[in-house]
Amino acid sequence: MTVYVSVTGLRLRGLLQRIPFHWHAVRSFRQAQDAPGNLFCAARYIDGVHHTLTIWRSRADMRAFLTAGAHARAMRAYALIGYSRRTCAGNACLRADRIRKSPWI
Repeated sequence: MTVYVSVTGLRLRGLLQRIPFHWHAVRSFRQAQDAPGNLFCAARYIDGVHHTLTIWRSRADMRAFLTAGAHARAMRAYALIGYSRRTCAGNACLRADRIRKSPWI
């Protein structure tokens, strides 16, 4: 199965940004869970960086999520909340048995 995978990372500017970050993060995560074409989403905090992993049926499904609703509002607030944002995304071939063994699950 060919899917579109996106991994992101965001480091907060400081402690005061935790409240607006979590406000946007919870809403964006819920939006991702309900988005058409989303197969999987997870979030982790690793070494001071907030990471997300999402798996989509297609790049078009991911783009539709990215540019709408809570996630679009969160992206506009990014400059006030964090820095050092990193995104890696691309097509991948995944096997169901390997997804279940992932440390993200």
